[in-house]
Order: sequence, then structure tokens, then C-alpha cells
Amino acid sequence: MTVDAIYARLYEQGVRCVCLCPGARNAAFVKKLPKTMESINFFEERSAGFFALGRIQQTKKPVAVIITSGTAVGELLPAVMEAYYAMLPLIVVSADRPKRFRGSGSPQVAEQEGIFGFFAETYEADWVLDNRPIHINVFLEDPIPRPPLLEVTERAGHYPLCLLGALDANEYARLRAVLPRDVPLLAESLSGFWDTSLQEIRLLDRLREAAYPVDCIYRFGGLPTSRLWRDLESFDIPVISWTKLPFPGLARPSVRYDLSCETFLELLDKRNRLDLSFFDRDAELKNSLHALLERFPASEPALMKRAAEALVTKEGSVFLGNSLPIRIFDLVCSHVQAKRFYASRGLSGIDGQLSTFLGTLDGSSCIGFFGDLTALYDLAAPWVMSQVKAPFVICIMNNHGGRIFDRLFHGDARFQNEHNFDFSGWAEMFGMRYVKIDGAAAIIAEQAQVYELVPDYTQTQAFWEAYDRF
Repeated sequence: MTVDAIYARLYEQGVRCVCLCPGARNAAFVKKLPKTMESINFFEERSAGFFALGRIQQTKKPVAVIITSGTAVGELLPAVMEAYYAMLPLIVVSADRPKRFRGSGSPQVAEQEGIFGFFAETYEADWVLDNRPIHINVFLEDPIPRPPLLEVTERAGHYPLCLLGALDANEYARLRAVLPRDVPLLAESLSGFWDTSLQEIRLLDRLREAAYPVDCIYRFGGLPTSRLWRDLESFDIPVISWTKLPFPGLARPSVRYDLSCETFLELLDKRNRLDLSFFDRDAELKNSLHALLERFPASEPALMKRAAEALVTKEGSVFLGNSLPIRIFDLVCSHVQAKRFYASRGLSGIDGQLSTFLGTLDGSSCIGFFGDLTALYDLAAPWVMSQVKAPFVICIMNNHGGRIFDRLFHGDARFQNEHNFDFSGWAEMFGMRYVKIDGAAAIIAEQAQVYELVPDYTQTQAFWEAYDRF
């Protein structure tokens, strides 16, 4: 069924109120919401589900909760359970990636059909509404148009590009020992290869201009965070993964080996060499990026860089929250070293991130970087502090809403979840030392347990506009 047809069917069955949790995957539902329905917006699905139960009881009409994919669906299980036993007509409408992605382990892909088990039947179409919860799972194509990608003109295997995702200590040591330093690679912070990664900016174009037309991708470790990995879904280029994960991470055909298999060494021996001058030019590009950060010191990327440089130690660990923090850290903090990096990259949701971070504490200096909506998802996390006595610092980048969608949807306010909250009261409630850092203000280590970083919106926009012109 189309989005329009689903809305029409919901209206026919008495739905006049929808609880809408905007995201990239359910963008079509956000944009096509009919004027005949009241919309209550939420950034967090669990609250939306329970609010819907109250509205059902008050109006005696069914209410739909419309959500994006991934862990967002799981957040509604408690409300669905309550609706089942209370006999309330709660309708969960979940956006899903296309069917071809099932079982692939691709970013934010979960097996959503039947997720509520005993408590709600899942439908794709022709559902029957009674006094029980139901689940409508809708398969939608990517809502964000992709630019045309390079065509493969050479026989695959001579011009490889390596993508490095999360690696554990043993995997890191094995790869560090055998991976040639002149192989072009794009490495995220979770890999530990902070000192050898190229800049992602126009990387494929720059390599082609250097007479190195990438004709195969070798991926090591966990799912890469980079945009390039997702773009490979529509890129006609061979992909080979060496990973302990049991799925390929792409819906399109690819090859997967266990990371203990060192077949990649034979393949790398057959490669054409990249002119070493490319690495010098890439370093110049990195210097240009740093100059851009100095030009816009109150921007979100500049603030992230200053916080990391001031607070992260080589002997400590870093937890990178999902959404913007992990992406910005990889962009501007590749030079920052730590003993270990953590993240939740299974389904890459923003729920439970602070609690997961506190679970990683090992007695050393531990720093966690999170977005404001991520923190709002998990406000109860510090409850455990009295039982886990270990030092930590929480850095919250408060850009007053879901700014990751600012660039994706060109400032469309329907996706922003804007707010004017700060986290001083939350820190005080749990007895955590708190400091608010506005824009270009100095960041002093060991001053607080909670640093609230507030970037300047205008400078952030200017930074990204200049970055996109690189």
C-alpha cells in the first residue's frame, strides 16, 4: 500500500489523531500527513506509545503511532503489551527499508515483521481493526536522493579501497601488523587506525583524478559509519568483507570472510600502487578542514574538536553516541587518541546510549559524546552512579533538536524536534558537576562530569556550507 492509501484506510477506520515520530525512513508519512488528522509530534517512541493509550481512552477512537525503522519499533513493545491486555486499538505504523534488505545487517535494518509477537499481529495491507493493537509494517525506498556514482571501467581488483569499521584489540593488532601503509583506506575512530585514514571528502573522485579508479572495496570489521558504505548499495563495484559479523551489511551481492582469514593479503599483492603524493595532498585537505574549524570556532564540529582535545586522554576510553556525534568525531577528531573506543553500532539507534556508556566504565578516564535528543531518551541513566563508582565525563552537544535532519531535509522544521531545554537541572538532580560551554568558550578538563556544549547555529550552517564546497 502507498502512504496515501494507508492514511485513507486509517481515516476510514476512525483514526483522527496520529502520534508522529519523525525520521528519515518515515519521511513520506511526515510530508503527506492529511489535514484531516491531528498530529502530535514526539522525538521518542516510548512516550508516544503511552500517550496514544491515554488518547484512545479519552476519545474512544483508535490512535496510530507512526515511527521510523530500527530500534524505534522495539521502543513501543511496553505500550503494545498494555494495549493488548487493556483491549485498546493502538495502531503501530512502522516504516521499514525495502524487503531486499532483510537479513543483510545493513545499517538500521531489523527484522520488524512480527516483532511484537503474541501481542500484535503484523500486516502489510488489508488489516482488520478491533479492540487489540495491530502492527502495520511499510516497506519504503530511501527518501533521500543519491547523486550519480562512478561507473566501474576497470576490471575489479587492481585499485582497492579499504574501509575499516570497529575492530577489537586482537583484530586491530593483526591488521596493523600486515596492512601495507600505502594502501588507501578510510578508517573510522572505532577501528583504531586514527593515523592512516584518508579524508572522506570527495574521496572516490580524488582517487580517480590521481589515476587510481577504485574498482573494489575491501571492508574490515564492523559496519562502517561512512556515507560511502551506504552509497555502495547503488554502486556497481565488488565488495569483499572480512568481519566476524554473520551478515554482509549490504542488501546487494557481496562476499564475506571471517576476519581471521587473511586472503586479503593475496588480493592486496595484486593491486596497482597509488602515487604517494596523493597522501600529501590528502594531508593538505585535512589542514584546510582545520582552517575551516578555526574560521568557525563556535560551530558544532569545532566545538567537538576542542572538547575531544581537552578531555580525552591516551590512557582513557571514548564512547561515541549515534547520530551526529560519531560522524562529526570521525570527521574532525581522527588525531585524538584513546585506549579504546566504544559505540552501539548494531542498529545504530539513539536509545539507551548513556546507560550503555556507563556500563563500559572500567575505572580509567571515560568520556562519552552524545546529542541532546540522545540524552533526553535516557535521562534515568545516572541512577546507577552510586553502584558503579568510576570516573566519567558526559559531553552533550545541545543543538536544540535533531539537527542531523537539517542537512538531509534542508531545514524542514517537521523533522527538527526543536526545544529550548538545557541539562543543568538534570545534572543537579543526580549530583553531577555541570558546566555549560557556549560556542567558542574554553573547555577545562576535570572541571565537570557533565559538559553541555552549545554550538552557534549560524556558524554551524556556515561551516557545512563551506565544507560542501571543498
